Amino acid sequence: RPTRRRSVDWAGLLAAHRADPLPEDAAVLLAADPHCPDDLVVALYEAHPAAVGPIARPCVGVLRAALGTPKHPA
Repeated sequence: RPTRRRSVDWAGLLAAHRADPLPEDAAVLLAADPHCPDDLVVALYEAHPAAVGPIARPCVGVLRAALGTPKHPA
């Protein structure tokens, strides 16, 4: 029987994303979660700015990343 997690391993997701960027659909789903930590939202935005930008909550890290992203959607 599979074990179900009751919480998300945000640090594990960030490490996995840094090792091999998550697909765009997964990035959008995670970035839309209100509990997604800012550092993960930023990393997801940097990998998929056009997809994550419109749904990412405003945070300083995303704004900084947007300023450095050519043709950012913000």
